[in-house]
Amino acid sequence: MFFRLSLILPVFLLSINLVNAGGHLPHEIAPAAKSGQSIIIYRMPCSAKGQADALSTLSEMANHEHQNSPVEYKTVQVKFENGDIGAVDVHASMSNFEKASAWMDGDKKWQGLFASILASCETSLEAMKIKVLSVQ
Repeated sequence: MFFRLSLILPVFLLSINLVNAGGHLPHEIAPAAKSGQSIIIYRMPCSAKGQADALSTLSEMANHEHQNSPVEYKTVQVKFENGDIGAVDVHASMSNFEKASAWMDGDKKWQGLFASILASCETSLEAMKIKVLSVQ
């Protein structure tokens, strides 16, 4: 009987916590961005055979940006429904996006990683689409 109670009690306590939280799990998804921030969506076609390498390099690029960019921003790699790949960045402001872009243009390692992604995807810079959104 004690053993059975010791198994049921934690489940009961967890259910009380979920009810108190309004039925939601404690780790809800945060808003995508706040008013005044900029969201940048990068998208490029990528051959099926090059996607794995390109996504791996894109992850390495995001780590390099996080460690070396003069401005802080968040970036995630994405794969679109048609096989295109890219990234979504959230910048504190349009000014910060412009500073980050200038840094990317001048950073040799970043440029090398980007060239590697283009080669893996068998695409060109001209094929890439960039959408800039201002959060209201």
